[in-house]
Amino acid sequence: ENSTHSFRPTHWWNGLPLDPSSVDDDTVTNVPPPPLYTGWTRPTNTCPYYRTFYKSQAKEFTETEHGNIYRPLYNRFCDILGLVHNNSQHDF
Repeated sequence: ENSTHSFRPTHWWNGLPLDPSSVDDDTVTNVPPPPLYTGWTRPTNTCPYYRTFYKSQAKEFTETEHGNIYRPLYNRFCDILGLVHNNSQHDF
């Protein structure tokens, strides 16, 4: 397997752009975040976010430009689990 650590992804695994504001189409900017990929075998031409140029941002993914669309889901999980969800402070 080739190294993907210098790769700068532009799209999610399902083809939607990482940055919806880069598209002048309201149908793209008004859609919910792509479902998180939970399969064991990655789709062709994809790799995990933490194995790209953005690896250093992976631990704070929901606070990044790309992952902030998942922050409400993250906060909801923290609430359900009774965990504190302060920004950049991993209390759990």
